[in-house]
Amino acid sequence: MRDEIERAGFVEVVEEKYKWPIGAWSTDAKLKELGRWNLNHWEQGLEGWTMRFFTRYLGVSEGNPQSRWIGEEIDPPSMTQRPD
Repeated sequence: MRDEIERAGFVEVVEEKYKWPIGAWSTDAKLKELGRWNLNHWEQGLEGWTMRFFTRYLGVSEGNPQSRWIGEEIDPPSMTQRPD
């Protein structure tokens, strides 16, 4: 990304890289806590982000965008009964 910023005309660009985990997988206590907060952020925001994409770019109606995928139109494998 630094190259793109410099091509845009910025000078003395400083690039810093950070570890930004999603979930509490890290053995480092600080990264574990950061991962928990970041996972919560993703879980809370994912539906809103996808609904914006569906309504703005896929043409799904804003009234109830989830209704397009609810009911008889889909049959997710996780929702069907497995044979014994």
